[in-house]
Amino acid sequence: MKTKSYKTDYITILLLFCGALMVHSLRLFDMDLWFDEVAILFQLEYDFAGIWDFCKSENFPPFYPWIAKLWKITFGSDLGIRYSSVLIGSLIPLAFYALGREVGNRRFAVLVAITGIFSGPILYFSQIIRMYGLFILLASLSYLFFIKALRTDHWKYWFLTALVNLLAFYTFLFAVFFIAAEFVIVVWLRRLEFRRYFRPLLAHLPSFLLILLWITTFFTRYRVHGSYLTPSPPIQEFYESWVYFGTGVNFGNWPIAFVINLPILIGFIFGCWRSLTKGITSVFVWLFILSVLFVLSTSLVGAGFFWRRYMLFLLPIYLLIAIYGWYCLSNNRVRNLGLSGVFLALILGTAFYYSNYTEAHDLFRNRWHTIERIDGHSMSKGAQDITELFREGDVIVHYSTPSVRSFTFFPFIYYHNRKYSEHLLAEDGVADHAGVQYLKPGDTIARYADLDPEPFGIFIVTLSDAAVFTADILESEMVLSKPLKGMTFLNEIFAAEFKPEKTITHGNISIIYFAKADVNTTTKYNTHEMGN
Repeated sequence: MKTKSYKTDYITILLLFCGALMVHSLRLFDMDLWFDEVAILFQLEYDFAGIWDFCKSENFPPFYPWIAKLWKITFGSDLGIRYSSVLIGSLIPLAFYALGREVGNRRFAVLVAITGIFSGPILYFSQIIRMYGLFILLASLSYLFFIKALRTDHWKYWFLTALVNLLAFYTFLFAVFFIAAEFVIVVWLRRLEFRRYFRPLLAHLPSFLLILLWITTFFTRYRVHGSYLTPSPPIQEFYESWVYFGTGVNFGNWPIAFVINLPILIGFIFGCWRSLTKGITSVFVWLFILSVLFVLSTSLVGAGFFWRRYMLFLLPIYLLIAIYGWYCLSNNRVRNLGLSGVFLALILGTAFYYSNYTEAHDLFRNRWHTIERIDGHSMSKGAQDITELFREGDVIVHYSTPSVRSFTFFPFIYYHNRKYSEHLLAEDGVADHAGVQYLKPGDTIARYADLDPEPFGIFIVTLSDAAVFTADILESEMVLSKPLKGMTFLNEIFAAEFKPEKTITHGNISIIYFAKADVNTTTKYNTHEMGN
């Protein structure tokens, strides 16, 4: 009977993995590489020791770039590294299943695992070159081994907990919050039984010492976060976080998203109420509560850290408790109705994600700018257009609102392999969070005079409205007599007698070619099919 049970588990695990692999692989290459992914790929130019050193200037330690480096060495393709994300994301439901088995029976574990297949954040981070999918997986394993260690007090589970916590910290620094929560729970449960502290403390000692190697960098990056996050967590961020932990998408309308996500939120409230003071699920509830309190406490004295993707380590607990809340109800009809609502919400979220692919990606990219509204390939198409048109003496300048200029600059220099004279316009410098550590000498300019020698033509790449650059007013004498406020560079190039010759658009990306007024480029450019 026991052997049959294990065989059933293996079959269940295989089916869950295959299901996740299939769902997470859909439309995998329907979006270009974007700023965050390109940042990882730039790191892969270093060796493993170089990645360690470089990551001290980043928001995350080197464990994920090391994995990406190994994947690239093995398989070669940059874009193919997304397959490693799919593989990692497909392991998350298996970790969810194991967590569910610690709490309940196989049916309950399967329900928890299915949430890991259709969760919006897991889906998104399973499709891009970024560390958050690995962070969710390691957080899930930490909770799993921690629960097993509390139950058995076996050395192996304490060592496994310590190892996973170390890897989680070196994947993303926010692991310190759930590590601290686990420590508080151990202290509370064992209180004055001092001899029972020996195993968890000894097992964690090597991990603690290795974490100390990065602690200076941790506080340095904390100050960087403070340069662009809000001073305190806004109410809107709390509200949006519940939707983010649920379906992960807003369905184009936040009130509608709230209604769709209600079954998940209600299930979470039920689950907390039923298990806050009893059972193994109480450990999950307290892990959730303590982690949130630690994040909020830190936010009150510095940068507001309650930011959705930073809190992804709570996702496994949130979904498990939500399923538990409905699953434990004695009324079969209400229980089944609630569980159906949860999975309907998740499936609707997945349907929205794939049917509104570019919009969903904008949502996960913080909605700083809608950059790809046609087919997800605006960046590569725009870069290719410039490649076909570029000639000796031309330069490329990325010009938009300061917070989003990097969103075009870094993908373009990646697609161009840095082979052109390409610059990021930054009159006031580049912010720490906007990729300043990836810039090389000459990458940035502040004024037209910084372009030396004087260019023959200028490609301006922008996420702003192209009409701002090509409107009739810009071609009149008014530009010279009445400079446009906040557009110093444009006034300078018009003063240097550059005029807009042609505009290429792909989605929200516009490329405007400026040439000297006395140079005729019309013949060449009219022979080329220009964008959309």
